[in-house]
Amino acid sequence: MFKVRAYGGPSLHWTLQSLEVEKNNINNAIAYLNVGGGLDVGIVTFDLRLDYGLTKVYDSAGSESIQLASKSNIITFAVGLVF
Repeated sequence: MFKVRAYGGPSLHWTLQSLEVEKNNINNAIAYLNVGGGLDVGIVTFDLRLDYGLTKVYDSAGSESIQLASKSNIITFAVGLVF
């Protein structure tokens, strides 16, 4: 027997600690839109999720050392046991 599921929604990630060199350029809060799904087969569960970045990770305004102003996209795959 197996179960299929889908999910989606927003998430917010906070930066708790960063290197001193980059501290002024990292956005403290980064917003994501999550889309994913999963499959349960017996006691084994599989999940696949895409976190699509909505805000920039680095704010490169006024910084010559960091020329990065991109958004972060994350793909997560997880396998687990249900008990």
